[in-house]
Amino acid sequence: MGSLDELTRYMATLTDQRLLWKHADTVFQLDPIAATQMFLSKRDPPLDPLRVFEYLRKYGDDPVCLFLVYSIEQLESKYEQFHTELASIYMRKIQALIAGGSSPKMLDDLFAERENKSQSYQSLLEAKSATDSLSQARVTLLKFLKVE
Repeated sequence: MGSLDELTRYMATLTDQRLLWKHADTVFQLDPIAATQMFLSKRDPPLDPLRVFEYLRKYGDDPVCLFLVYSIEQLESKYEQFHTELASIYMRKIQALIAGGSSPKMLDDLFAERENKSQSYQSLLEAKSATDSLSQARVTLLKFLKVE
């Protein structure tokens, strides 16, 4: 048997959806993040996105996040539930980073000290995001919300 990556790529090409769903749990038990890739491809006929979303929820935020980003950005999904859930996941990640000791005040202080007051908060965060995981999470949320 080949690698998990090869297996998920193969499963992403299956046209027999019964076969995909029959073996999905087995693949997800190996690695939920890698296994999510089998749902991130355009198919004919397409998978029911609500079924995939509900299925992935039992494996946590990371697989759901990958699927929602794909659905929204690649498939241009207009499901309000998908947009809301993705924003909620981003907020939970930011809250976890803050609870883990990242300081939101640190970013506010940096922004207040900037000489160029016209610089957007997002561009400040982007500059800081290479070294600060809280900034990275905030940039991701702002890009998703398309807030400047």
